[in-house]
Amino acid sequence: MAITERMRRRGDRAGSFAIALIDLDGLKEINETHGHDAGDDALAATAVALRAALRDGDLVARLGGDEFAIIVPDASLEATLALTERILAALPKPLTASAGVAVWDGRESAVELQRRADKAIYAAKRGGKGHSSARRRRPARGRPKPALSGWDGAFLTYTRPLSLDSHAQHWGMV
Repeated sequence: MAITERMRRRGDRAGSFAIALIDLDGLKEINETHGHDAGDDALAATAVALRAALRDGDLVARLGGDEFAIIVPDASLEATLALTERILAALPKPLTASAGVAVWDGRESAVELQRRADKAIYAAKRGGKGHSSARRRRPARGRPKPALSGWDGAFLTYTRPLSLDSHAQHWGMV
């Protein structure tokens, strides 16, 4: 589902949903050191951790490479940060990830919302691997932008299917 569709359904209610971006730390190094099968195992272990932490109604998608997006409806900034902390804690060692969170303000475009969450990831990474951070929107100056302008793409991208059961066993999660 496109994030703009979620925005249309929520109307202009600020705080009606949050976005959390999860970025695996060191996936490139895992692939280069241990091979792409190990990288696939790391992605599958992340998917298992995500599935275990999410509520009914939360939407998760892989953006590509080492990044996942979660749309969290009816959640405060604090609740979404708590969710990301549960996800990061659920990752099997030695995997770590960083997370960035932003709550939709009811006016910004999907691009702006995702950009704020992305900036929050970089703030988390500056604090060291395995951290979460949030990015609050600064008060708007001038005329607000239409919430649905800018980007009408979907979060979902195709990746080759992974058997989560075998990968979860490899990472000791079952």
